[in-house]
Amino acid sequence: MAQDKGPTDIAARFADAWNRHDMAAFASLFHADASFVNRFGTYWRGVERIVAGHVPIHETIYSDSTLINAVADVDAIAIRRSSTRSPTSMRSPPMP
Repeated sequence: MAQDKGPTDIAARFADAWNRHDMAAFASLFHADASFVNRFGTYWRGVERIVAGHVPIHETIYSDSTLINAVADVDAIAIRRSSTRSPTSMRSPPMP
């Protein structure tokens, strides 16, 4: 694989690790406290759980899978993490 270019080539590095089924390389792409939601909606928190969730599928049903990522052309990406709960959003809807 080409020399690491930082965040700009993360999609290529992700696809490369996936296609080689290299879970060590896959793990290296995530922050220790990362979150991951797969295509079925399964949520994992932390790189260890993310990798643990992928190991069995890469050994079985995805063992011959390949991934191609398309990357949007953007100048900057901002990610904001927040958690907001209001008392009204936690109430059950009124009964009809």
